[in-house]
Amino acid sequence: MRRPRKQSRLLLLTSAAYVLYVFVCFGFELLDRGVARAIGVSLSAAMLAQYALAVYRSAVAAGTEERVPLRETVLEVGLVLVTLVAASAPRVFLALSLVPALHVLLRTLRRTRGWQGALSYLEQRPARLLVSGFAVVILVGTVLLTLPSATTDHEGASPVDALFTSASATCVTGLAVLNTAPDERMNCELATFSTFGQVVILLLIQIGGLGIMTLSASLLVLAGRGLAARSRQVLGDLLEESAGAAIERAIMFILRMTLACELIGAGVLYLASRSHESDVGDAAYSAIFHAISAFNNAGFSLHGDSLVRFRSDPLVCMTVSTLIVIGGLGYSVVAVLFSPNWFMRGRVRRQHGRLWNAHARMVGVMTALLLAGGMLLTFYLEYDASLAGLSLGDKLMASFFQSVTARTAGFNTVDISAFQRTTLLIYMVWMFIGASPGGTGGGVKTTTVGVFFLSVRAFLRRRSSVEAWGQRFDSAVVHKAVSIIAISVTVIVLALLGLLASEPQASFEALVFEVVSAFGTVGLSVGLTPTLSVAGKLIVVALMFVGRLGPVTMALAFTHGDPGVEVTYASARIAVG
Repeated sequence: MRRPRKQSRLLLLTSAAYVLYVFVCFGFELLDRGVARAIGVSLSAAMLAQYALAVYRSAVAAGTEERVPLRETVLEVGLVLVTLVAASAPRVFLALSLVPALHVLLRTLRRTRGWQGALSYLEQRPARLLVSGFAVVILVGTVLLTLPSATTDHEGASPVDALFTSASATCVTGLAVLNTAPDERMNCELATFSTFGQVVILLLIQIGGLGIMTLSASLLVLAGRGLAARSRQVLGDLLEESAGAAIERAIMFILRMTLACELIGAGVLYLASRSHESDVGDAAYSAIFHAISAFNNAGFSLHGDSLVRFRSDPLVCMTVSTLIVIGGLGYSVVAVLFSPNWFMRGRVRRQHGRLWNAHARMVGVMTALLLAGGMLLTFYLEYDASLAGLSLGDKLMASFFQSVTARTAGFNTVDISAFQRTTLLIYMVWMFIGASPGGTGGGVKTTTVGVFFLSVRAFLRRRSSVEAWGQRFDSAVVHKAVSIIAISVTVIVLALLGLLASEPQASFEALVFEVVSAFGTVGLSVGLTPTLSVAGKLIVVALMFVGRLGPVTMALAFTHGDPGVEVTYASARIAVG
């Protein structure tokens, strides 16, 4: 069931040459773009020819050991074909050109003993696997962003700035120390990323938004290869599924949902941006970039003022807001909302009740409260302040948009530095809460805060159990919610102490806002981010990393998983409060 060795080696060499070609030609700009693209198309064509030869030999050798399953080449052929089709569009070609070659290299690497041993070790510790995966992606992004072609001045970003940007993109935060793209409203004192740098950022956003394990599992399922038993168990814990088939269906649903939302969002944004962009290619590129950034709750924008120029455009604001909300709801809730059973009655009423479970209700209630509350508070507090001069309709739309982005995304249609301190304090609470479990946003999550307040209500009512919607929550869930909030507050306080020491010139309010924004992977800032010192940037990088993966995941990654023998001791009474 394998390809002939000579062909496999040739395909591996072609893929390695392809990666080296992209790294040297595009990274260091050693060749003319036309020549570089011609080489890339030639290498892609060579890879496609080898796949065609594999299919031919498979048909000839049917029933023998040399037969190659067609499903093993479907994904690779599709990737190469898409790359060749996109060769006429330089930006899209650059974004796709590495994918087929990297897929072949990674598939080959997975077969080595060293890789299998390391993966087997990490799979025994799912938390450590997640941390390692994100760390590797951030480091790769850092290297790519330091290449000369990553910035418009052909010098590349400094290692610290590249690390900060890579972490911000992978952790879908949106805080930026450099200009993402050339723009009339950009900070001219800062370096600016080129198209190459922007594409790297976009790929990091997509990888970070989908998640390392979900993305890799999606590629395996697409290729027709099953998941290993241990991988099913790890992904089952993440996706809250148990059966193997259900996990693979969940993975495909996530992939289809992501692609559908991003494509629809990009299409709508393209139609809206045609009035602002004269060039069709620029409009399409901007639409794709902002659709991916919005759905993944990243907050990166190609405009120096984020989306301020679009605050009177309801199509742009509502499209971006919708993408942010859907991306932040989480897989399980979106699956409920788009399930056919949700729209049926009668004989599936019992099944409908099972689908709309306590988790989905908690997410829905908390999300609605945060959106409505944030909009009303912003409208009231900023009516004669930062919203002054806008029409009533624009004030309402800006208030709603900021209420959406304050929790997870980091886009803004109003200058954040012009907000009153009361509004900034409310936004810090919203950023701390963040999105929902399984979503692309950060924070302690809506369900965590919901369970916490329900436990407070149970305590005030002198009830021993936490209940809602006729259901009782397990004590382990309550303990986890309280622990997450306690650990998160501790992490924020420690990071704030570090920034207070490294940034003595910054105001206390700006530092607190920056810390909470980084931990919640939101990306809103009052303008402090580009002025951070090297130590301050490294502190924020660590904070974004912890905020994206979660403090509990980080703690589990660096502690022993075996709890040991549990001993029940005599109860003790301690006075608290």
